[in-house]
Amino acid sequence: QRLALSAQRSALGAQQAMAVTSAAAMEEEASKEPLVERTAPRFATGAFCEPRYQRLEQCTAVYRNFPVESVNELAFVHPDTNKLVSEFWYNDMGNISYDKPGDPTSFKYARLITKSSMYENMGTAMIDNALVVSTFIAQLNYAVKLMPDTTTGDWGDWGYRLTLAYPAIFALKVILWFACALLKARAKLRADRLVRDFVEDADAVSVAKTWFFTWFFHLLNVPHSLTEVSSQFHVHKPVQPYAVFRSQYHRAWIVGWPSQEQYDVENKPGSLVMLPVSISFDLPLVVTQLCLAEGGLDFLAAFTLLVSVLSLFLKVYGLILYKRARSTFYRTLKACTAERSSEQSLEECRYQDFDQLMVTYRLLETHFGEPMPSHVHERAVEHGWLKAREPVKETSRLPRLLGSLAGARPTGCCGLLPPSPL
Repeated sequence: QRLALSAQRSALGAQQAMAVTSAAAMEEEASKEPLVERTAPRFATGAFCEPRYQRLEQCTAVYRNFPVESVNELAFVHPDTNKLVSEFWYNDMGNISYDKPGDPTSFKYARLITKSSMYENMGTAMIDNALVVSTFIAQLNYAVKLMPDTTTGDWGDWGYRLTLAYPAIFALKVILWFACALLKARAKLRADRLVRDFVEDADAVSVAKTWFFTWFFHLLNVPHSLTEVSSQFHVHKPVQPYAVFRSQYHRAWIVGWPSQEQYDVENKPGSLVMLPVSISFDLPLVVTQLCLAEGGLDFLAAFTLLVSVLSLFLKVYGLILYKRARSTFYRTLKACTAERSSEQSLEECRYQDFDQLMVTYRLLETHFGEPMPSHVHERAVEHGWLKAREPVKETSRLPRLLGSLAGARPTGCCGLLPPSPL
């Protein structure tokens, strides 16, 4: 029975190798065709997104757009510091660096996802969210405590004015915080209609739950790596590098990005809106509470001040890191489009280059609100990559202002046909 089972596995492996070789040869031949000969969207063909298989030392890896031979040499523990490896840098030759290289332009960034790293990410996110909720509850209780003092008092007294200012600032913060999260959730659900990852055919209760939890995740700025696992771990995606394997008795995923800055920007898409809103109101709240603490602090006031200062410091630090990553990410995208978006470059463009160009413009539109140039848009629509949207008439400037504040995609621009390249 063991010999028969071994023979069956060998035959199955040979069939898979032949199928993979045939599909790879067909795709390589198709990638050499000029772009002007395309007659149908490439996303419509399943072969474009099909994963590949490679026999490794301990298992068969499922991968795409990744030098899978380097998996045999990949370590789960840093060889120098003995820490858990959750990220690394690699190049097309399969060389791996566990520390950020001096020249990051020649290396790409990847996340090594194991059960240990997943628990670490989830635990960190839960601690961050617990701090946000604790700060909110502490500020709410302190504002409620100050409310009875507002019924009597002299308006000329600065202490009385500060007693009124703290609940007013807190109420304005909550209203704007909830509204921005709602607009971000609305933009997320509208953008998802292109790829249809959310199930919209369920009953009203299920759809309401989807709306609520999308809003709740944007409210707490939950990382993208936790909320988008169903899309991030899917094997049908034509551009993003990935590998699924088992090595050293550990089951693991590898998901790649062109740079670490792109991962940092995409991992917390609400940071550009939620962090400035929180900082803008937490700083006046802390200053107001310090002015009210001239006569001493009780336990509630001391705890509120402690968590508010800690939360404010972490948000400022996180916003600085996010702005740096966002600036580097933007320069990288603009450099990529400057090299390939000229009319002469489009005439000589091949399939793979045009794939990357479309993904680059989609990222510019999603994260920075920059529309695609007209000549690139016309070429993409001509070959079935994009479809034109009808512009939506706005009767007021308020929806446009709120939409830009929430990071919504501008109306009347282009949108990729499903499925999404990423």
